[in-house]
Amino acid sequence: MVNYALSGEQARAVSRLLDLDPILLDQVSFADGVLRVPEALRDSVGSILGMPDYESAGLRPTADDVRAEAGRRMQVVAGARDATHLQSIIANATREEVRLLRRGQMNWSHAEQARASELERLDAKIEHIRAVSNVLEQNPPADYADDKHWS
Repeated sequence: MVNYALSGEQARAVSRLLDLDPILLDQVSFADGVLRVPEALRDSVGSILGMPDYESAGLRPTADDVRAEAGRRMQVVAGARDATHLQSIIANATREEVRLLRRGQMNWSHAEQARASELERLDAKIEHIRAVSNVLEQNPPADYADDKHWS
């Protein structure tokens, strides 16, 4: 993936473009002022924007960029609409886990056992994303959003 740091005006223009072209929407992501496009689109997107990508411009992603990517990934695994919804899902899961623990595992129904397993899997995925983010934040690579760093 190639990353472009966008100004507010450029970000608005890209948002409008993405709203109009669903094919592009499937190939790129845009969050927190950073446009991420596949390597194959580097030249065409750079020409449209009239600017170099992070790497070509000699810019380095920041820890904030990595944190934003981690947040986006956590939203995806949790099925959250946005960051606020993610926090609500995590808080509700925590409350549900506490209630299950108070009942005692020996007293769980089959449905409760299945739900506890589901909550454990979600927690493991979120913790993995957070752990990767913590490592990447120390020295963010230019391709920090690439799946190879997060798997």
